[in-house]
Amino acid sequence: SVDEGRTEAEQVEAEATVDLMPDDSPVPVSFDVSRAEEGRRIYELRIDPTADDFDPTDDSRQAIVEVIQRQNRVLLIAGGPTRDYQFLRNQLFRDPEVTLDVWLQSAVEGVAQESDQLLDEFPATRAELFEYDCIVAFDPDWRKLDADACRLLESWVAEQGGGLVIIAGPVFTPEWTRSSRGEEGLELIRRLYPVSFFAQGTGSIRVGRFGGERPFPLEFTREGSAAEFLWLGESAEANEAIWKDFEGVYGYYAVNEAKPGGTIYSLFSDPSTEFDGRLPIYMAGQLYGAGRVFFQASGEMWRLREVDVTAFERYYTRLIRWASQGRLLRDSTRGVLLVDRQ
Repeated sequence: SVDEGRTEAEQVEAEATVDLMPDDSPVPVSFDVSRAEEGRRIYELRIDPTADDFDPTDDSRQAIVEVIQRQNRVLLIAGGPTRDYQFLRNQLFRDPEVTLDVWLQSAVEGVAQESDQLLDEFPATRAELFEYDCIVAFDPDWRKLDADACRLLESWVAEQGGGLVIIAGPVFTPEWTRSSRGEEGLELIRRLYPVSFFAQGTGSIRVGRFGGERPFPLEFTREGSAAEFLWLGESAEANEAIWKDFEGVYGYYAVNEAKPGGTIYSLFSDPSTEFDGRLPIYMAGQLYGAGRVFFQASGEMWRLREVDVTAFERYYTRLIRWASQGRLLRDSTRGVLLVDRQ
């Protein structure tokens, strides 16, 4: 490896001897390298040529790796102190790689919350909001944001690459989604979601359910199984095993369908909840301008702790990093191409 644009001698980071398989099947090789300094570095992987090597041009490959060394700035919003919120708040506050601010909408004056900064309202200016890389919102009451704040949030996602993770809940989600159409602020919020809601009049019937007699596992779509930011293990096989051990969730907030260009990652698997031959959407996401938005139909990922205490932490850590990617790469001089499923 060598620093890009510099002329000093290259440095050998690691070497390995590999026994190739007689049937020419691929053999994985892993190298662990670390670098404390920020900046770009050129890494080259080379193999020693053999006597019968007829094409030396494929004996090496280069890649440029950029090290970004700064804390991920996260704003946690919650309509109330749910279990997912409390576990995630404590996790992020302990994480040295995260700066955490909290807006607990139900908090009374003087209440203490583990955070770097406790807010009593949504950031009011571009300078304040655009400091954040990701917002995680648990059953938020979006009606507490005026139209200017909603426009600011939409701009932060679409133009600044902000990552928005939204978890539905039983208290405020049904209330604001049933609000009359035409309210500019809530229309912008609806636009951010990767799913559409049932129209007024059917919403009272198709609210979903919260709680139940037994949990149901999540049914991952092909896109969900391939989404590495949802992996709870280091490989597809390990991830599948952990999710298989997870008993599942008890409830969900019902949405109509994924928006065009949106991606459905998982479904609520209780067959009795099918509507028009479709299982309810549990996880979905979309690219919105330069940013990423993720929807989760209930705040029950704390139940992953029953399988493995660290599974909950891995879930939200990877999800937040995925959502924050547009912001974290903004300081890079290199372009980032984001495409939807089309």
